[in-house]
Amino acid sequence: MSAATIHPEAETDKKKEEDSTNVWPPADLMEKSLNIFDKGSGLRQFCLNLATPNNWFDMFILFCIVANSLVMAMTDYSNVNGMKAGGAANYDDRWEPSTDGSPMNQFVEACEYPFNIIFIIECVVKIIALGFMGKKGSSGYIRDPWNKLDFVVVIISVIGMLPGLPNLSVLRTFRVLRPLRTLAKSPGLRKIIGAVIDSIPDLANVIVLLTFVLLIFAIAGLVFWNGILHARCRLTPFPVTMPTGCEASTVDDACWQEFLGNVTSYYDEHWDYDKNEAKDSYPGAAADIYRCLEDENDDPHDPPKWSKDSSPWSTPTNCVWPLYEDDARACSLTGTGMHGCKYHAAASGVNAVCGSDYDEYGNPRFEDGVDGKYIPYGSVDRTLMAVYHEDMQFGYTSYDNIFVSFVTTFQSCSMEGWTTVMYHTMDAWSVVPSVLIFVVLVLIGGNIVLNLVLAVVTSSLDKLEEDEEEEEEEEEEEAEGEGEKKEEEVEVYTGLKAFVKNPVFGNFIMGCILLNTIILAMDHDGIEENTGLVDALDMINVILTFVFLAEMILNIAGLGPKEYFSDAFSCFDATIVVVSMIDFIMTSTKSDDDEGGGGGAISALRGARLLRILKMAKEWKTMQTLLGLIAKTVLEIGNFGILLFLFIFIYSLCGMQFFANRMRFDDNGWKIDISDFEAWENAPDHPQHHFDDIAWSMVTVFQILTGEDWNAAMYDGVRSAKIPELAIIFYLSLVILGAFIVMNLFLAILLGNFEGNDDIVQNKEEARFTEFSADISTEDLAIAKDMGKKWLRKTSMDSAVAVGEGDGPPKPETIQESNPDGLDNIPDITAEVSMTEEELKKYNFENSVSCFIFAHTNPVREMCRKLSSHPYFDSFILGCILVSSFCLALDNPLNDPDGGLANALVAIDLVFSIIFMIELVTKVISLGFILHPGSYLRDPWNMLDSAIVLISILSLSNAVDGGSLKALRTFRVLRPLRMIKRFPELKLVVDALVSSVPGALNVMVISCLFLLLFAILGVSFYKGKFNMCDTEGLELPGGLEFDTPLEDFLNQYPLADGSWNETLLTWDSFNNSTFGKYSDIFNPANATSACDLVRAPPKNIYGPNDMTSKLVCDCLGASWGLVTDGQTFDDVIQAFSTLFEITTTEGWTAVTYAAVDNMGKHMQPKRDAGKTHIIFFVLFMLVGAFFVMELFVGVVIDNFNRLKETKGGNIFMTDSQQEWAKTQAFIMKIKPEKKIHPPTSGFGALWCYNFVMPNLNPKFDQSIMACIIGNSVVMAMQHHGQSEVFSNFIEGMNYLFAFIFSVEAILKLNAMGWKYFRDAWNKFDFVVVLGTNVGIVIKLVTGGGVGAVASIVRMFRIGRLVRLINSAKSIRLLFNTLITSIPSMANIGFLLFILFFIFSVMGVQSYAMVMEGDNLSTHANFRSIGESFILLFRFATGENWNGYMHTMLSTTEDCTPVKDMVYDPEKPWCISEADYMLPNGCTEINGCGDNLSIPPHLFFYMFTLMVTFVMLNLFVGVVLGAFENSEEGEILGPEDLDKFVEVWGQFDPEATFLIKVDDLKQFVDDLDKPMGFGKEYQAKEEEIMQRMRETGMWEIPYVKEEAGEEMVHITHVATAMAKRLVKEKQGEDFKDLDESHPNMVDINKRMLSSVRNITVIDKATIGDLFLAQADIKLKEKRLIKALTPAGMDVEKTPVVEEKKKLEATEEKKEEGGEEATEEKKEEGGGEEGKGEEAV
Repeated sequence: MSAATIHPEAETDKKKEEDSTNVWPPADLMEKSLNIFDKGSGLRQFCLNLATPNNWFDMFILFCIVANSLVMAMTDYSNVNGMKAGGAANYDDRWEPSTDGSPMNQFVEACEYPFNIIFIIECVVKIIALGFMGKKGSSGYIRDPWNKLDFVVVIISVIGMLPGLPNLSVLRTFRVLRPLRTLAKSPGLRKIIGAVIDSIPDLANVIVLLTFVLLIFAIAGLVFWNGILHARCRLTPFPVTMPTGCEASTVDDACWQEFLGNVTSYYDEHWDYDKNEAKDSYPGAAADIYRCLEDENDDPHDPPKWSKDSSPWSTPTNCVWPLYEDDARACSLTGTGMHGCKYHAAASGVNAVCGSDYDEYGNPRFEDGVDGKYIPYGSVDRTLMAVYHEDMQFGYTSYDNIFVSFVTTFQSCSMEGWTTVMYHTMDAWSVVPSVLIFVVLVLIGGNIVLNLVLAVVTSSLDKLEEDEEEEEEEEEEEAEGEGEKKEEEVEVYTGLKAFVKNPVFGNFIMGCILLNTIILAMDHDGIEENTGLVDALDMINVILTFVFLAEMILNIAGLGPKEYFSDAFSCFDATIVVVSMIDFIMTSTKSDDDEGGGGGAISALRGARLLRILKMAKEWKTMQTLLGLIAKTVLEIGNFGILLFLFIFIYSLCGMQFFANRMRFDDNGWKIDISDFEAWENAPDHPQHHFDDIAWSMVTVFQILTGEDWNAAMYDGVRSAKIPELAIIFYLSLVILGAFIVMNLFLAILLGNFEGNDDIVQNKEEARFTEFSADISTEDLAIAKDMGKKWLRKTSMDSAVAVGEGDGPPKPETIQESNPDGLDNIPDITAEVSMTEEELKKYNFENSVSCFIFAHTNPVREMCRKLSSHPYFDSFILGCILVSSFCLALDNPLNDPDGGLANALVAIDLVFSIIFMIELVTKVISLGFILHPGSYLRDPWNMLDSAIVLISILSLSNAVDGGSLKALRTFRVLRPLRMIKRFPELKLVVDALVSSVPGALNVMVISCLFLLLFAILGVSFYKGKFNMCDTEGLELPGGLEFDTPLEDFLNQYPLADGSWNETLLTWDSFNNSTFGKYSDIFNPANATSACDLVRAPPKNIYGPNDMTSKLVCDCLGASWGLVTDGQTFDDVIQAFSTLFEITTTEGWTAVTYAAVDNMGKHMQPKRDAGKTHIIFFVLFMLVGAFFVMELFVGVVIDNFNRLKETKGGNIFMTDSQQEWAKTQAFIMKIKPEKKIHPPTSGFGALWCYNFVMPNLNPKFDQSIMACIIGNSVVMAMQHHGQSEVFSNFIEGMNYLFAFIFSVEAILKLNAMGWKYFRDAWNKFDFVVVLGTNVGIVIKLVTGGGVGAVASIVRMFRIGRLVRLINSAKSIRLLFNTLITSIPSMANIGFLLFILFFIFSVMGVQSYAMVMEGDNLSTHANFRSIGESFILLFRFATGENWNGYMHTMLSTTEDCTPVKDMVYDPEKPWCISEADYMLPNGCTEINGCGDNLSIPPHLFFYMFTLMVTFVMLNLFVGVVLGAFENSEEGEILGPEDLDKFVEVWGQFDPEATFLIKVDDLKQFVDDLDKPMGFGKEYQAKEEEIMQRMRETGMWEIPYVKEEAGEEMVHITHVATAMAKRLVKEKQGEDFKDLDESHPNMVDINKRMLSSVRNITVIDKATIGDLFLAQADIKLKEKRLIKALTPAGMDVEKTPVVEEKKKLEATEEKKEEGGEEATEEKKEEGGGEEGKGEEAV
């Protein structure tokens, strides 16, 4: 039984527990409480009454809990101990909130004791009332989990109140869990909490599997990348001594800069950086005045001469290795990586080498600091500065030890920041292996294993909903019955009611709603300058307001107030009308001065008009259904919201305790202590994802739950924490519990409510075609749709008349599907739709004239038909498609246009275009063009082919500019999709996608409406407000600097009191306060004309204020641009685009921060100016990203499951039949295992057999598993900089484990012989052992310890970890679940590969020549097909895809239009670092990102929709389906199948899938329950036969071998036994499956494919054999009785005596085979053995 199975006993106990909560006092109340107070005690009676659930005391305690939580949230962490320099506080007490000078903290401290006393009283009252411990099953206080939590919190509070003890305020935060005790009484929230609790066992298994996967990759990273990420490009060939006289200098000081200039000039003159050797002018190491040590940087000897202890760097020196600051990438020390440093000389004129602050043995080269100073990097250690950089994640993503390796792997698995880590390993190690490792990690860990969490939560939620669904179904049936009665009554509308019910009136109102939406959507930045448009929009708004008012009045008058207000949509409509009228009245009474020129802006009340678009639900059924779905899920989502809020609140309080006011960093990224208050207050780096107060703490936690930049938040938390490891645990637990579990609850709730909502997920037309019969295939449906409405109108009689005699197609057979549900409204359909494709083509060929020229007798057409129908023709075309696609991958705009490759590709393209044109002409002549059914263009695939061929011809003929059409030629790679219809599995995926289109379009339209609502609101809030003045590098005339007064004049901030007009600086006030210092800058004669506006700003042009930051910025000549990467709300289109981007959770925090910092239109932003703006974006993320966008997941998954059931024959099956079909499908996974017999020859073979076989010596396998674990631990123990002794220990242990595993393989080979290779795990073991030993031998022979040999050995060592899967049952079950889903995932992967290929080729053709920018880099570009694939895979994981898009769109002044870029053969394009070092150099790629052949917005949005929102969600559906199938354990579980196979192996040791019919009775008797009868049931043969007959097992069919033995197949036996269990459970509701059901077909196929040399006897069962044998025995008894003399006992007759002798002889022959079985039975001992003796 699986872990998720709910036993009936557990359900009963659960119901009893629920019932007991409603009874007070509890029925199992303890007789005496605390051994003092009995039930009659007055004090105990008082406490019992006081502790009654839901009374005033309970509500008071709940109020105190909420109040206490709010009080804790009010803690002011801006006033803490040690704020002033030289404070008396110890470091351990620093950061604790201080009551000195903080009334808020004084209030919090004062409330602490009263709350503690109240909770102590509550605890004492309940202990007296219920008793403390009590017996198991009693109602003792501590028996309740919630009371346990309360008791722990109270004890901690009491300890915290004791004087002289450490502060335990962190643990007090868990007090906020108390509300869950009361909220658990809510049915909705109890269901959610119950789902989480019930899923804990399965969730634990998933977490274990995820941890196992992460450990494998973490150890792999530790083995391959240990210490290599410390390498950076250096300005000197080796470390140099610290400069004298600059002991206190930093990199920004003049002393250090002068020293750096001298040392680099010295080595530029005396050192050859290209060869990394000294020039002839070099004076030598001893005479080098800068060189730190005379020895080499690393050990140049082979074999190595040094060791860790003998290395010259074993003692840290007071030296430094200057970094090349402009290059923040890791470099390759061995030269095998992607990034070296030599190319800098050619690219930027800077000589550099690759070097590490550690030697090759891990010794740090430099001292930590001198005299407390970290020279020359300020506050950062010299050995850390290479990695302590934002681009290097401050060194936290490394593989120096198992802990950081695991954290880095976990981050990559979460698909956030994983590409950055991969780019580091590509630079420092190797490109292809790094890509493969990370892609596999993201696929397995991120896309498969993590989806198991959703599967577990969904499964648990579904189980808890089953009972509720049954009740809802009964209510729905009653409601449907009433609805049918109401439908019979025909209501006739008259008068005004008829007018408002008229569809014309409804359509008019719908048009007005759409017009209203369009008017509101026309708002944009700068609309106030177009007064005519503003006045027109205002007038239309007024007219529409009165139109909707008139509509409301007419509806109330026509329908009556009661009927009108009984409809929820009508009440909603009336509310909007009333709000609009209030807005109209308020707007009409305003004066022009009050408007301030902003009359076109949407006020807060006017924003309610947006909701009118939801009125379309009255006329749009799909939208009405969706809104009904939303209404249905509001309660559950509301409960989820409460749980989410509590979760966020708890982690926010903990975050405040750990990180409040600590995230302040200097320019080097180092933490600033609060004791240095001035530096702390003016910290240059203060991230906005901080925990300084409760509001920002909750936003930060919510950000981490969305997965957006959670790794960056963790880096900042780790940098600021006193104990970095605890900070990492905090963030990882938040991601695991929050992002992986809590947020998956939302999706589980949504998916649960999606089930059965065909109105949303299924198109009406599609439903009409799929509701008839499961026998109608997808091809039939396609043909039927192609034939149009006439297919629906046809009847059998019409068909017969139309066919006539000899004309047209053959007469079809009518399809009639019986409905097991008793539905009689399914029409009969002619079998015209069931004509095969070949029959239809033949009919069309014989009854049509192709292109009005070629009749079917025309020899040309006949030849074309034979050619196009020949199988080799299609194979040839398919081969041409593949080769042409490969050529498209080779085609690249960066190639030499006159080179051999380009000319060859043009020639090949011409050849293939001609071939495809010939194919097109041939098929057109054969099939006809378009006019008749079955013609060429009636097939969508042919339409695609023809379009591609024509585009190819046009581009080759230069009839048009082929630049934009060339990318479309890549669509010819879609032709291989025609193979899909030959494979049902692939076809299922395509069917799911195709059938998802109508539902996806419905959801897309509805999603767009929600996005439109938020977009219009966003425009009204933020148009023109996401800009700022960039003063970086600004040069002012007269040598003036951009100082504080000038910055204040630019910022134009109001004062702290909030006043605006009075405090805005004007030119006169600024000029007077600065005594005319800046008058020359703002003089129009010396600057721009914008300075005129500064001196005399126009009133009410930019808003109600005269002066703006933009005016000052323009006058200064600075750049006024966007704060964000490109996201704005300046108009509805841009706002819609911005909102669509952040629905993928990418970049939503950056947009939120821009909104929070905005100070108004044309004003310079200010940090945290308006925190209330957070509400808009958090609300959008909840509604837009987590609800509306997740509808796509629901549509795809629901269609996938629905179509799978349709193809599986489940569409017309009852629930009982579906349960039986699922159980049967589960049974068909069974497979016998070959039994290995003891060897009869070979030296020591029998001893080896007895020693290694698990059933004979289980301790051997256990010892091997222990060795594997030990080997894993040893590999995980290695770390960067480990001692020489430790390295030798690790190496010795690796040799020891290699020896142990080699001995294991030898022993098993000797024991089993060639049968050893039957088991897949043995094969895997042998490969691992062989690979390890070969690597060790090569290593010992060659003496090499690095390079490919070491990598091979390490790789095989890591492979041993996989063996642990086979030993852990829970992991093995989940692993098998993933294995079973591999075929489906492979099918999806095939389609995904085609999409990736298409988009990759498009990207190369369109964007290869775009210049690099912030996100478009050497790693991330479209310059080759391989790089495009990697980049698109990154985008598919959601990794900064929109940032890349905006970088591509941004243009600079020095870029060149792509169409004007010309290839120079002398200086080819700079693609790789090697190109820079060519003799003539290379040409930089600097193409502009605008005017491209394919607009980037179109490209990236289409890719996101098709891949991220559709294709990848199919992976989710596959994993959910695989998990659901694996846990079909209500009747049978995986362990039942394992037991079945184990017992079957005793009768079928060679795994022939067959056993003798005569052995079946013993097999059934030996097999444990539930499939067998169990050993406890020891019966006579007649009793077993009788029970087998009663339970239907006599219906098992049998086959005959060549020897004549009657045999039964394992699948038939298992199916029959499972059927018995299903029958026992379902009773009279059981219905068997038809012979045409796919399960029944699969059973027969499985039997025929698994065995050979058998004879299948039609409709022959073992019951027939048993009856025949019984008949023979009966006749034999009668004959013996007739031949027995009178008075003689029958048993003593010679005939019977002879028969007994024969039977005894046969038993002796079979004695050897039976001994093993008997011994196994005797091992059971006890009553079982006695039972067997009795038998």
